Amino acid sequence: MKSFVAAVMKIDEIKNLLYEQTSEEINNEIQKLCSKSDPSILRNSSKEAMESFSWNDINKELPNRTPRFVQFVKAAVNNPSHSRNVHKKDDIILPAMCDAACKLISIFNENMSLPRKIKSVILKKAGLKKVGFVRLQSL
Repeated sequence: MKSFVAAVMKIDEIKNLLYEQTSEEINNEIQKLCSKSDPSILRNSSKEAMESFSWNDINKELPNRTPRFVQFVKAAVNNPSHSRNVHKKDDIILPAMCDAACKLISIFNENMSLPRKIKSVILKKAGLKKVGFVRLQSL
């Protein structure tokens, strides 16, 4: 089966159609994740949600609700050299991978920004002034 798929992927027209279809599926997954009728934990920015925030919770929700999107994000961070690196194991990569996924989702829908709001609170409590937030906003 893998060799069949590899052969099909060599045909540019079919490959482009497959990528389009996959992109559409990812877009649909993220739209459903952002829906108000079945809210994501990323939408809740209450004090309680911020206090109980965990990357593990994000890692449980995203694969269940957006499996193709998670597959895309994992493919983007899956460096074969990580398997030989004792410091870059899943538990170390997980927060950065989830954070990257959350950033992309918050670009899609600005209300899906719980991790960003938590970081803002932390920076504000640490004494960051308005100028610092303005400078960080463009990053």
